[in-house]
Amino acid sequence: MKNKQTENDSLRNALRPGSHVECALRTGSEGRGIDVRDAVIYDTKDDELILSQTNPELPQESIGQKIAVTTIRHKDNLRLGSFGKIKKIVEDFHITRKNQVSAVYINDFSQIKHFNLRWAYRVRPFKGQDINLFTTEKEKLEIIDFSSLGIKFSHECIQPFVPEQEIRLMLQIPDKMFSLSGRIVRKEHGQGLLLKNAEFVAVKFQDLDTTVEDELARAVREIERHNRFKKLFV
Repeated sequence: MKNKQTENDSLRNALRPGSHVECALRTGSEGRGIDVRDAVIYDTKDDELILSQTNPELPQESIGQKIAVTTIRHKDNLRLGSFGKIKKIVEDFHITRKNQVSAVYINDFSQIKHFNLRWAYRVRPFKGQDINLFTTEKEKLEIIDFSSLGIKFSHECIQPFVPEQEIRLMLQIPDKMFSLSGRIVRKEHGQGLLLKNAEFVAVKFQDLDTTVEDELARAVREIERHNRFKKLFV
């Protein structure tokens, strides 16, 4: 009982106004997809959180849906969170006396949950691992690293990529081809003579099907296992 109270206090301390959180909800006609969106906490009440409108935005149709609100407890690298329901989405929440913004109200929270962070670790494919990334036009992209949440790749300016742009990619693991939708969150140009024509693009997955998520998690575990054994022979 004491441990549960300690965990609840830890989560309550983490979910404070101004805190950044990740919100996850099921998507798709059968609820097999998982969509993760960023938000900031505006205010907290007894059994209610008021968040900024997520990025990308939650539509009014999502009211009543179950949603997980999570944050990281950095002292032990543990993601804590709780499931609640989207109560309402308003356009006139006052963050100051004069400024009104869109906000999401979440209530009806369940017990605290632990979320394993391993699914969010970014890893780099090892040499010989059969994982490949392509554009929908079948142009091959160089994978820098990936996780179940997103992927970073490089290319030699084969086509324009713009931050906040929604794109679709094709991922091959190892002989299966998966279609991934995502949003570009960051773009960087290569430095130095050898990389002057290169561009590095970070993509956050959207509407990720659980089948693809399982394949990505399996690939991450395979890379971690390979890296552990590699260290034994160094």
